[in-house]
This record gives sequence, structure tokens and C-alpha cells, in this order.
Amino acid sequence: MIAPMKKIMVVGPKALSNEVVRVLQDLGTVHLTQTEGLEKLAWDGTSSETLSRQEKLLSKLDTLISILSPLRLNASQASLSSSNHEEWINHLSEKCSELVQRKQNLTDEFSILEAYQGTFKNLIPLLQPLEGSQHFEALGSIVGKMEKKKIEALEKEIETLSPGKILIFKRELDGETLGVVLAYPKSQAGLIRSLLNRFGLNELKVPSSLSSYPLQEAVIKMEEKLKEIPKTLQQIEETLREIANQNFHALKLYQAQLEDETTVHKAMKDLGQTQKAFIIKGYNPAKSISKLEKMLNERFKGSIHLEVQDCHEAPVLLDNYRFFKPFELFIKVLRPPKYSSIDPTPYFALFFPIFFGMIMGDIGYGLVFFILGLILRLKTTQELLKHVGEIILISSTYTILFGIVFGECFGDWLEKKEIIHPLRMHLGSTEIVWDRLHSLVPLLILAIAVGVFHVTLGFVLKLIQSIKHRHHHEVIEVIAILISLASLFTLIGVLAHQVPTLAKIPSVILLLIAVPLLIFMKGPMMLMELLSFVGNMLSYARLMAVGVASAYLAFVGNMLGGIVGNVILGAIIAILFHIINMVLAFSPTIQSARLHYVEFFTKFYDSGGRLYQPLSKKRVQV
Repeated sequence: MIAPMKKIMVVGPKALSNEVVRVLQDLGTVHLTQTEGLEKLAWDGTSSETLSRQEKLLSKLDTLISILSPLRLNASQASLSSSNHEEWINHLSEKCSELVQRKQNLTDEFSILEAYQGTFKNLIPLLQPLEGSQHFEALGSIVGKMEKKKIEALEKEIETLSPGKILIFKRELDGETLGVVLAYPKSQAGLIRSLLNRFGLNELKVPSSLSSYPLQEAVIKMEEKLKEIPKTLQQIEETLREIANQNFHALKLYQAQLEDETTVHKAMKDLGQTQKAFIIKGYNPAKSISKLEKMLNERFKGSIHLEVQDCHEAPVLLDNYRFFKPFELFIKVLRPPKYSSIDPTPYFALFFPIFFGMIMGDIGYGLVFFILGLILRLKTTQELLKHVGEIILISSTYTILFGIVFGECFGDWLEKKEIIHPLRMHLGSTEIVWDRLHSLVPLLILAIAVGVFHVTLGFVLKLIQSIKHRHHHEVIEVIAILISLASLFTLIGVLAHQVPTLAKIPSVILLLIAVPLLIFMKGPMMLMELLSFVGNMLSYARLMAVGVASAYLAFVGNMLGGIVGNVILGAIIAILFHIINMVLAFSPTIQSARLHYVEFFTKFYDSGGRLYQPLSKKRVQV
């Protein structure tokens, strides 16, 4: 349900404004709003400067925490010390930024050296004749085998210009490339580079970090660096991990404290004022108004006045019973409903597990999901995962119940052993066996019947909402739609010989009254809309279709496992199929949610509300 809210106004002496805001923050229930039509409370330069400094510190804290969070193992639980927090944050930020930058630079350098390593390693044998030389230096190039003629031409040119002074070493690196090293007196460096350019050969350059070394020394240094860098990276990682373990918890505490302070400063900016008093406006849940009054009276001994009013518009707080609470997750992905509208959470909580159970409908799968839900519910600390665990627990219970109806436990495994069988029902002279592998028509009728009920419920909720808000035009429209749909389905039942023919004439009369009325109210396109409502109801056939597909997948898994001839291999094949089937449970989740979002909610859900966001203190999560 949508929690009832009260509009509040808090008035008191300006000198108490800051303290009152902090009391409201401690309480954590008041949603503040702009004090329109009133002059804003005076905001001095010091407060503005403080807020700016706090926001800069928060930015640094966010960066620090994002750096250190993955590295913490056994973070110290020490509380904040009384030291200069700003100086502490600045020091840590500078140190961590420097380490992270150094780590990044070394990682980049390692990647470059690793890429060069293979090429230069192949050139080392060509450089050995120059080992120990003080007067020669070398220059390398890699060319394709198709460019051998260029090397031959280069050799001739060198022999002509500088006979006997420049040496060329060549080596095939692989089937496609040729390594070439030119050894020359240092005085000939300009000539060699000029010749390479003229013949269209690229000089193989070492990384910039080694550019000051001759080629043969650079190759040796490259090997040394590739051994040193991982050790240095490990040392940096250990230093950052030590910083994380010593400071992470304290950083999170200070982040929460600083966020609370900035929240108070921002709230103060929105307060209104008169000549002598401040004014706070907002909304508070009706059930905690007495707590708000009590706290203000105890703290301020009558100096603060609280005015409470009823309201028709307010921020939306979903406040559901324990069973329904986890299913708020599905509602929060939508725009919030309007305050005066209907909260769809209870209806989602009632029907989603039923739809999921109808699709999965297997005792074995239900037990597996139940265990998974139990683990998430009991072993996790995050509220989100706990709610997911509760949803799985409820949905798996319905999966087990429908599994009993369909007589399925890991497909037809227990049915083959004559332990369980599909449920049999007698409707008059007709016997229905709820066997998903064979009784497709009864399952289809059941799914469509569920769709008719669910969509009709959506229209009924719309009707209730329209009556509550006295939207007379909508009331007539919804009643006409319901009469049209009921008459249409009655006529279909008559034609199918499932409804007495006596209902035929009343249905035609009602249809002839309701449809022209709808066309008069909404226009000719209303006929297409009526057909779309029928399509919405028929869309629930997917409950049968997806469920039957799941049942057949389990059946095929058991069949293949049985015909292999080897017990162990057969068991592995069957288990694999069942695992795939359970992983595909994502599909029933999507289908069940889709039926709510598209077919059901569109009949009554009135979005466009504001989220309830109370002034409260940050909760530390480490």
C-alpha cells in the first residue's frame, strides 16, 4: 500500500534552525520541500565556502574508496580519530593517486615491452658480432620477404658510398618476414637513416623509455625491465592493500559523516524565513507524526511549533506487509505511482508466484529453488539479496504445489516409478488429467481463464480508483468496457455450446448498448482498443506455452538419459538437461513480470508520483 502522509510545517526562532534540521535528520522521516513564496534563510559566505570544501573532500573520498574497495581484505574496524580529517584525506589521496598512476604507467610499459619483445629477441643473434664494441652502433628493420630486392639495392648503395665500413646482418624471422640489422660507425648515423628513408624501409625503434640506449643495449635492458616490472607492480599492490586495510573502514565512516553534514547544509539553503523565524515545510508518514511531535517537544521544550495538515498530493512511500515487501523490487523499476492512486505491489505479490509456479510446475525444480532462496535469505547481509531470496522462496513453493498437480518431479522421473501421477478432476461427465505432455487444451483454457480474471481485475481496480476520485466519465467508460467484454465472451461461450443459449439475447442487447456508448465517448478507435483488451487476455496463453516447453525439455532429458545404455553417462545427460531447464527459469520470471507490466498494470496503474526521500543519516556499509 501507499503509506498515508501528512503535510507538516515546522516554525521556530532562527537561532535554532540548524539544530532543528539536525534533529529532523536524526529522526529520518521528514521529506523536505521548497518553501515557496517565502524569502530564503540567509546563507553567509562562510557556510557556502564550507559546503564547497566538503563537496571537494567528498569527491576525493569517492575516488579513494573506489580505488581501495577491491583491495581490502581485513579492514581495520578502528573508529575515526580526532586528527585533521581534511589533511588525512588529502595525504591519502595524493599517495594513492601517485601509486595508481605509477601502477598504470608500469602496466602500460610492460604491455609495450611485451609486444616488442618477440621482435627484438629475434634480432639478438644479429647483434652478437657487435658485443663490446665502443665505436659501432646498430639500427634494425623488419621487412617482408617480398621486399628482399630493397635490401639488395640498399647493400649495393652502401658498398658504393661507404665500402667496408657498414655491415649488414640478415636473418629470416619466420616464413614471411626478414630481420635486418645495420652496424655502422657512429659518425655514419645520419647517412644510414637517410638511406632507409630513400628505400622506404622503417627503422625499428625501441620504446621511448629505452630510446637513449643503442639497439643492442636496449634489447638487454628490455629483458631486464620485463623481469623487474612485475615485482614492482606487486610491491605497489601490497602498499595499496596495506593502506586499504588500515584506512578503508575509517574512510567509509568519514564519508557517511561528511555526507550527513553536506545534507544539512543543503537543507538549510531551502528553508524559508520571516523577520524572526525560520520555516520548514515537508511531508511525514502519518504513523510517525506522534514520534516527530514528541522529539521536537523533548528537545526544544515548546520553542518549536509543528503544524500538521491532511494532503491529497505527497511523495510516495510504499509500505507493504512483510509478505508483500520483497515484491516492491519489481515496482521500483517503474515510475512511482501517484500518491492518490493504487499500489500494485500486493497484486504483483499474489499473482507473480502463481504464474511462475504454473510455468515451472515441477517438485524437483521447486525444491532446488527453495534451497537457493533459503541460502540467499539466511546467508547474505545485503537487503536486496535477502528480498530476492524471499521472492524465490515464495515462487518455489508454488512451483512445488503445481508440480504436485502436474505430477512432475524432474520431468516424468517419479511418474515412471509410479510414485506420483498428474492430478485428475471430474467436471460433470468430463475427466481432466493435468498432464502437461498430453492435456494441452485444458491447460490452454486454464491459462486464458487466468488472463480473463487478471485483466478484469485490472479494470475493476481502475473502476474503484475512478469512483474514489469522482471521475464520472471514467466510471462510465470502465463499466461499458467490462459489459462489452463480458457480453463478447458470453457470446463466444454460447457459440462453443459451453454457455446456455438463453444468455445470447441479453448479451447482444448489452453489447449493442455498451459499444456505441464507448464509440460516442472515445471515438471509433475504441473498437480496436476493445479487441486489444481481448488480445491482452489471450496473451496469458504463454503461461501454458512456456510451461509445456519446460515440461518437454525435462522429458527429453530423461528420455535421452534412459536410452544411452550407461547409467552414469545417462545420469549426466539428464542432469545437464535439468540444469539447463532451471537456468531457463529466467524466462518464467520475464514472462510473469511482462504479463503484469503490459497486460495488467496498463488498466489501472497511474504513474507520475514523486519518490519519498526523507532527510536522514547515511548508513555505513562496509
